[in-house]
Parts: sequence; C-alpha cells; structure tokens
Amino acid sequence: MRKVPILWWIMIVSCVITLVLIPSRKELNQTKDELVNAKNELKAKQKVAEQNFPVSSDFDLKKAEEEAQKRLTEAFSIVYGGLHSKEDLEKNNKMLQNYLGTDLAKEALLDSYNQDQYFLERNIQTQFGIKNVTDKHDCEILVVVTYQMKIDGKTYGKAYTLNYDLEDQKVLSYKYDSMRVVNTDENK
Repeated sequence: MRKVPILWWIMIVSCVITLVLIPSRKELNQTKDELVNAKNELKAKQKVAEQNFPVSSDFDLKKAEEEAQKRLTEAFSIVYGGLHSKEDLEKNNKMLQNYLGTDLAKEALLDSYNQDQYFLERNIQTQFGIKNVTDKHDCEILVVVTYQMKIDGKTYGKAYTLNYDLEDQKVLSYKYDSMRVVNTDENK
C-alpha cells in the first residue's frame, strides 16, 4: 500500500520537472530564427565559394595562370637585372606598378637602384610556381629570382610568396626571403 503514494510522488515530480524543462514559445521561435539565419549564411557562403572556384565554365584557369606567369616573370626579370639606367626605369615603371602593384614594385626596386646608381648586372633566372588553386581570387604563387650584382659579381636571390588574384591579375599581398646563392664557378 505504501508503494502507491511513492509512485504518485515520483509521477508528480516527473511532471513538474517536465513542465519546467519545456522551452517557452519565445525560446523556440528564437532558436528557429537562429537556424534560419545559419542556413541563409551557409547558402551565401556556398554561393561565394562556387563563384570563386577556379574550375568553372566562365573562368579559364589555365589561361589565367599563363597570364600571371607571363606578367610576373617579365616584371621580376626587369626589376632584378633589366634596369641599367634612368631611361630603363622610366620606360618600365608603369608596367612594373601595374603587374606588381605599387607596394611590391616600390619594395623590389629598392634592390635594383638608389637615385642614379643601378646595382644589378643581370638577371640569371626567374622561376615561377603556383600552388594548387582553390580560389581564383586568392591563390599562392612563388617567384624565385637570381641575379648578379655589379659591385662584387656574386649571385644573389630572392624568393617571393605572393597572394595573387588570378581573375583580376593583381598581387594582393607578398612576403620575401633574400639569399646568397653559392656558385661553384665563383669559388675557383
């Protein structure tokens, strides 16, 4: 007989706990709104990702990569060994700023000359590589230039890592490392 009142108390406590834990209509609506917002954000991000995906019918990835290689190889080859006079600089300055952007062109030209003194004898090599492209508006390109200095005749190099927009053909940001290239012919 005593079991029945205990069961009633357990049932009453269970009902009270259940009623307390049921979310209010306001909380349900708020959660529903958050879910709708999250779905909309996801759809928007998917749309942007699809638009930026480099392999689409309206974007020629191979052509864009070739154009980037042509432009960057030309610009870095001129900066690192193709400037020997004020006339060379004036002739190429607009192209360099267009291909490299104002900041990178200005930074790279610091290696090439100061006032009317041109430091570089010649460009030895400009190498170009693109990492696996997943976004046509921000891919990573590596450019390595080796050049010979007029002063000591030694070979130096610089490796640039560029964040590059393949669709607009422009440098977004860059970083670089300088190096001294050891050539066995110089050691003889």
